[in-house]
Amino acid sequence: MLQLSAPVLCVPLLLSLVILVGGCKPKPDVAKSNPSADPQFQVPVVGQVVVQQMTPVQDRLPGVVLDDVAITKAVRDQIVKAAIFAATEPAPDRPVADVLLGYSIEDVRAEGKALARAIAQLRVRVKPAKLADPYWAEDVEASAELPYKLHEKNAVPVAGAFTSLVSRLTSDLLADYLARQKLRTASEDEIVKLVSAGEAPLREEGIRQAGQRNLKKAVPTLLALLTDESEPVRDSALGALLAMRERGAVPVLAASRSMRDRREMRKIVEAIALLGGDEAISYLEFVADANEDPEIQSLAKRSLERLRRK
Repeated sequence: MLQLSAPVLCVPLLLSLVILVGGCKPKPDVAKSNPSADPQFQVPVVGQVVVQQMTPVQDRLPGVVLDDVAITKAVRDQIVKAAIFAATEPAPDRPVADVLLGYSIEDVRAEGKALARAIAQLRVRVKPAKLADPYWAEDVEASAELPYKLHEKNAVPVAGAFTSLVSRLTSDLLADYLARQKLRTASEDEIVKLVSAGEAPLREEGIRQAGQRNLKKAVPTLLALLTDESEPVRDSALGALLAMRERGAVPVLAASRSMRDRREMRKIVEAIALLGGDEAISYLEFVADANEDPEIQSLAKRSLERLRRK
């Protein structure tokens, strides 16, 4: 049975979908850019698809009954239309992907205003796991809110608002997963375009794909993204450049952050040490001597020693 954790963010917009990045699993290093490229892996078949409300029975809203059967059918149709899973029947020698979508709803009232709130969790489990690329597995959570108008003071919740909210939330959450899976078979030009001008979180996935595929044509954009205002974008770009062993990132990193920012400096020192080269050694020597933070100085010295041993 699905267990829903508490939301991290919830923004009261007309309809605000917030993907809780903290709920997403890190993608394994063994993930491939093409799900069928590695002969040891197979594309899974769709197995069980279940959508169900996880709100405890005693806490469910009076007069609000959502049709989980209808939502489940819509979700399965959405999966089939995406055509990312194998179009065959389940068999003992083929991995099966079970898709579970759990949601909970809440009615929020304040100063005569009403707000429908929902949290949804998407889990994709593949069995036997050893037969499929680990990338197929998923565990992600999202929340959304929708203001609605009360018919009268202290009126019961408007069921239609919650139906619309849950349908949209589950559809968007699943659509994001399906779109990320499709990226693995997208063309290089499509990936480069997404890296340059995509929207989060697909842009971040496109950046990771660029790194996994070693797309050199994306390097100039990735270098520019090392100074992006968005930390997730910066970190994704750095990860891609590290995967590509792109030493052109060293001077950009060395000039892009304040030496007083401990968290960013840790990332920079470790990344530059991994990239190596003469510029990396010079930068680490400078940090080891000039940084005012003893922790960063120590990290730079250790990194410098490892780099010199190589």
